[in-house]
Amino acid sequence: MATSANAQMSDPVAGRPADAPARPDDPPAAHALHEALIAQGAIAHVTAHDLRTPLNTMTGLVHLLKSQFANDLPDKALEYIDYMGRSVAQLEGLTAAFLEHTRGLATAANLRPVDMRRCIDAVLQAQHVDMPNEHIIISGPSWTQMADPDLLHLLMMHLLRNAGQHAHPLRKLVVSITLAPDAQTAHTLCIADTGTGFDPGAGHAMFLPVLPEPATNTAARLGLAICKEVCRRHGWQISAQSDGSTGAMFKIAFPPQD
Repeated sequence: MATSANAQMSDPVAGRPADAPARPDDPPAAHALHEALIAQGAIAHVTAHDLRTPLNTMTGLVHLLKSQFANDLPDKALEYIDYMGRSVAQLEGLTAAFLEHTRGLATAANLRPVDMRRCIDAVLQAQHVDMPNEHIIISGPSWTQMADPDLLHLLMMHLLRNAGQHAHPLRKLVVSITLAPDAQTAHTLCIADTGTGFDPGAGHAMFLPVLPEPATNTAARLGLAICKEVCRRHGWQISAQSDGSTGAMFKIAFPPQD
């Protein structure tokens, strides 16, 4: 196994979540960085939201062309329309993922007590994950975590989706979720799968929205970037590791709570 790579971004003022309001005694750089993050997140959120209007229009036009004029168009034209439809669907998926990513940047986390096991069960019951529930094994006692319920749900959803999107073609996909509460050091949650895994040396890059080399699944990349952002905003640590052949494991460490 490769050594875990800590993917958490450092907060300008240690010991507080990165989205916590800047205080009067903070360094000037902390104030500037906090304001820049909020401003950039708000702009990106509006941009992603506004992109959905022309995409919806394009989706409607493609559907209209196929439903009303399919009998009058040559096969080559229908082939082009199908290609347009697939491209628009891909853009819609990327825009939706980007919108989720920027939502966390533009708003403050609303912390409340959340039961971890109930959160996982809610994600599975909502059928956000494209795999049978019998392929998912949950073990370990639950605990109550202070978190934004919506962002925590988003985190769990994308981690489980990521596992489902990287099934190995030659073996059954099994996802093991292990909860390990430890009030003295840190609660931990591990999600391990028997999927394709990744390069053992690439753990540090798994949470980047864009990889240096061409990505085969950009939506999945944005999903992991969302996971990193949710953890950053809460002051949690997330890491990824793989041996490159038997699957991958994602681990979240939750520091002790007051």
